[in-house]
Amino acid sequence: MDIKISEVANLPSRFGSFRVQSFKQGEKEHLVIFKQPLESIVNVRIHSECLTGDAIGSLKCDCGEQLEASLKYIEEHGGMVIYLRQEGRNIGLFNKINAYALQDQGLDTIEANHQLGFKADERTYEIVDFILAHFGISRINLLTNNPQKLHDLKVEVVARVPIIITPNKFNENYLRVKDGASAVKLAPDESFGEQVAKFKACLQKFNRVHSLTNYVDLDAVVRDSLSGANFIPRYPHVACDIGSGAGFPGIFLALALPLCEWHLFEPNLKKAAFLTYAKVSLTIANVKIHAERVQDGAKLRADLISSRALMSALNLVEICRGFYDENTTFLLYKGSGAEAEAAEFRKEFASASCEIFSGENALKNRKFLVIKGVK
Repeated sequence: MDIKISEVANLPSRFGSFRVQSFKQGEKEHLVIFKQPLESIVNVRIHSECLTGDAIGSLKCDCGEQLEASLKYIEEHGGMVIYLRQEGRNIGLFNKINAYALQDQGLDTIEANHQLGFKADERTYEIVDFILAHFGISRINLLTNNPQKLHDLKVEVVARVPIIITPNKFNENYLRVKDGASAVKLAPDESFGEQVAKFKACLQKFNRVHSLTNYVDLDAVVRDSLSGANFIPRYPHVACDIGSGAGFPGIFLALALPLCEWHLFEPNLKKAAFLTYAKVSLTIANVKIHAERVQDGAKLRADLISSRALMSALNLVEICRGFYDENTTFLLYKGSGAEAEAAEFRKEFASASCEIFSGENALKNRKFLVIKGVK
């Protein structure tokens, strides 16, 4: 691979002060925007050029918003944005505008590409491997909503950090097609805030007698509970929360996903009593409290099983037998030991998918294990 590399220069911007370096590959001149120092695990966004979105602010896609969110992220957390000159999923600007014209006639973005004789996605990432090697980077947190990128890189992807963008009326269909089975996007109504306030009052009242929890910042714990919903691949019909404790995350996921039937398992009678008290006080119709261990409960098939810092993923899967099949998603709230736990799980369940995510608005050091395909 014949690559020419520029000098490093400073780039002050409205998003922060960065360093930049260009990598010329044939006729394409790629750009790396980075914030020093680079840590042992580097936050990396691989962004393919989109002139209409990045420069003009097109509402037909979310590219410009993703680029801005990524630059803000690395300004705050460190890392780099690798800006690839692969306009229009690497079909070029001319063909992208022709694809736009086909979309105006009713085709989606993939159908339009096929109509023009292209694959759904023509992008390649060999240059990314070269750039990462140039910087001596072997482990990254990847800022992306596209899981396929995890498999296109030679480096170790420690965690995937999704970039959550609110759709608009012009790009709703584009995002749905691009994401496939996209993550659940929470849109709590105005009453949600009132329910949270009621819950906090219930917890404070119960705590005065029973000393159930000692959370200093309840709002942060609520945000942490809700942040996990970004990694639920589709809206569940039936969900189980194992070891629900004081209701985090089960109660809040149930409030935010009211069309889902939630089963909260908590064997501690004092905690189960509080959960029942909260359910009645908040009139949460889609929740059933089980004051027992999940392995002792009547079996049901769940679309989603959640748990917060209860036990290892391996042990949780074991005690939940009879509650899942290969289509069930496990959403596990973990801490700094998530990498080791995921590695251990993958050894035992090689055919299952086990991804690590970092969540926006989650507690410090929060990691999410999202497991699918367990048989």
